[in-house]
Amino acid sequence: MTKLGQYSPLTTSRGKVLDYLGMKIDYCSKGKVKFCMKKISKLLDEVPHDMEGVTKTPAANHLFNVNNNTKN
Repeated sequence: MTKLGQYSPLTTSRGKVLDYLGMKIDYCSKGKVKFCMKKISKLLDEVPHDMEGVTKTPAANHLFNVNNNTKN
C-alpha cells in the first residue's frame, strides 16, 4: 500500500497565485478566482496510457468491484 508522502514529502502552498497540476490559480481579485491552464498540455503528455480515453464519470473502473476473499 502506498502512503502519502512516501515518494516525496507533502507540501503546502500559500499566497495569491498558486501552481497546481499544471494550472495557475489566481486569488488576486477579491471575491474572484481565475484558473489558467496553458501549461496543462505538458501534464497531459505525461499521463500514463492506461489513464487515456473518454469516460462518463471520474470514478475508476474498479470502484464497485468487491473482494470477497478478505476477512473482516
